[in-house]
Amino acid sequence: MDNEKRTKLHGVVAKTFEISAQDVTDELAVGSIPQWDSLGHLGLITAIEEAFGVSFDVDELFEVETVGDFLKLLENEDC
Repeated sequence: MDNEKRTKLHGVVAKTFEISAQDVTDELAVGSIPQWDSLGHLGLITAIEEAFGVSFDVDELFEVETVGDFLKLLENEDC
């Protein structure tokens, strides 16, 4: 895994949910913090797409439940 992408992604998650970057792990999942509800999930998707200059396919996003899942998607993107 690309450490630079992981660090950047963790920063986006922390900023989106207004938590410390130290609290973000690859295992952090939907519902594991109060801010990460369905609306928060949509906001996170948008923030990640903007930060990395990508556009996820809707079908890909059905499988995403953790920060690590987003990292896997980004590994498959050309960013």
